[in-house]
Amino acid sequence: MLGFLSRQQASQALSGAGLASLLVSQKDSIARLLPPGVGSALGFAGPSSVAAAAGSRVRAGNRWVWPAVVVAAVALSAIILSRGCGREAATIQNTLAKVQLPNGSSLDLPPNSFNYNLATFLAKGSASELPKTFVFDNLNFVSGSTGLTPESISTVTALAAILKAYPNAAVELAGYTDNTGDPQANNKLSLDRANSVRDQLLAAGIDTTRLTAVGYGRDRPVTSNDTDEGRARNRRLELVVTKN
Repeated sequence: MLGFLSRQQASQALSGAGLASLLVSQKDSIARLLPPGVGSALGFAGPSSVAAAAGSRVRAGNRWVWPAVVVAAVALSAIILSRGCGREAATIQNTLAKVQLPNGSSLDLPPNSFNYNLATFLAKGSASELPKTFVFDNLNFVSGSTGLTPESISTVTALAAILKAYPNAAVELAGYTDNTGDPQANNKLSLDRANSVRDQLLAAGIDTTRLTAVGYGRDRPVTSNDTDEGRARNRRLELVVTKN
């Protein structure tokens, strides 16, 4: 069974969901090969004539039985894969909330994430709450550089969409590091990383007058630098809303 699945995936470059879809699409063919009772147990129940034909094949000799078992196992695997993919998709969908923006666009964002909280504040917050600070999540840089990791691009893309929807908002991007390394180098790195995100927002069409960038290096830690976890939290980028 595993060999069959492996060959199908390799020959057609199928994902797990693709393989499941292929097998489930062949359920009628599978039903004609299954012994009586097995098809209904797997959800491939067919006409009684199919069951009768299958029974005659079983009686014809044992050489058909093992292929039938393999086909049944493959069919069962397809069902499990399909249900697993469905649960995964439902889980992803349930963890996102649709945020409607005032310019008519919308974003699907995880509740309480950086962009979700920022959009909520810009929609409902007041000037009396300014300056308002938000710590980026899902924003990582390649170690020792100002380059964003590929999975971080979506965070900046969503941020640009939010800022476009609130054209009066002005923000400051503040970079921080942990306490390891040379302090002057850390100050430069934190500023360069803040400017890296600023440059991407500018490239997305956000006006330069709305964006400032600063680097504080190891200053203003949010927790102790004595542990790996603490240093990771101190290496951060914050967005401070200065005008809404």
